[in-house]
Amino acid sequence: MTPRLVILSGGAESVALAVAEAAWRSRTPYAVISLVPHSVLEGLDGCVAYRTIWSPGFTPALAAERLCETIIAMAGPSAGGMLHVFPTEDDGLRVLHACRSRLTDVAVFSRSRALELGGLDKAELFQALQNAGLESHLAPTLPLDSLANLDHVLDRLGHDAVIKPAYKPWQSSLGASGLKVISASGDNSDRHELRARLYAAWHLSDRWIAQARLGPLRGYERSACVVRSDGVVRGCEVVERLKHPQMGGSAVLVSTSRSRALMPIAQAIAEAIDLQGICEMTFLADDRGEPRLLELNTRPWLQLELLERSGYPIVRETMCALAGVPLEADFAVTDTRDWIQIERLLLALLSCRSLQRLRAILNAFTKLFRRPIVAVWSSELPGVRRRWLTANFRRLSRAIGM
Repeated sequence: MTPRLVILSGGAESVALAVAEAAWRSRTPYAVISLVPHSVLEGLDGCVAYRTIWSPGFTPALAAERLCETIIAMAGPSAGGMLHVFPTEDDGLRVLHACRSRLTDVAVFSRSRALELGGLDKAELFQALQNAGLESHLAPTLPLDSLANLDHVLDRLGHDAVIKPAYKPWQSSLGASGLKVISASGDNSDRHELRARLYAAWHLSDRWIAQARLGPLRGYERSACVVRSDGVVRGCEVVERLKHPQMGGSAVLVSTSRSRALMPIAQAIAEAIDLQGICEMTFLADDRGEPRLLELNTRPWLQLELLERSGYPIVRETMCALAGVPLEADFAVTDTRDWIQIERLLLALLSCRSLQRLRAILNAFTKLFRRPIVAVWSSELPGVRRRWLTANFRRLSRAIGM
């Protein structure tokens, strides 16, 4: 059977599993291309083809070449239409962009058609949105071309800033704070430490940006989750109630929201970047409480499962958008749901250092008694929980040297 949907999966596979379940529920045949040597998706129900393109010494150029060959072979002369590719991490989206010109006749994926790297490069993204007249909706953002400009950039941003790579380094991280380096204040001692940390990490990226640190938006970080097709934007708002690590980490507790406050801004941004397909836009607040865009992802993200279980078939709608099919009437949340990533919740508890943080973590634990959507563990795909438990046990064994 020829797949219609192709999941391009990396190391953290909970997003890929959510896409696979959405395809399985809608009886859409899907294939998996893995960027890692062993994938929990291999042989799942509904998976009609599986390939791994990983090898020792894996580089972006090698990955792009192998990915291109694999997708073209999957499409073949009898595919019966374009393959819809869903990269579930930045590495996959990066290699897709690298071989985009060779896949024009066989595959499509979500991207910003106005940007060379489709939103992956934050410097390119924010410059384009500023040029489109949307600066009032953006987190104050400046390029950091060299460490010699650090003091000048921090002075312009008001000293308190978040500094990060313009796009995520290939298979890399900056440690516990994810991909962010934080300047807590503008005094000389803090800047000396910040400069030292940046100097050690500078080789990981060709380009860096600095953003003014923003505050909670109506109490939390919030996101607009949208799909755009033929100029029509549909979507909803979600609330990120807890993340780990607290600064620059991954979502732990997320809820759908009935609010529509972010949708007009999200639509303006989607139009400005000529979005085709899916996108998550993350917002925090400036000192007046107004929403400011922090970043966006033109690929499926961690809490995709929350939207699917809240009645929003976002995977199906993305496939419609990629095929140029007009979207239906706008989606509205009628019943809010909670989504929890249990492994990160336990890590947050183990590393908790403040009473306020502990209260937030314990509040998240109380949600478990209200039948939330638990990432991966709530899946109805046969065999998923067993595979996930085995994979986590292997990771733990490697971490402790068993």
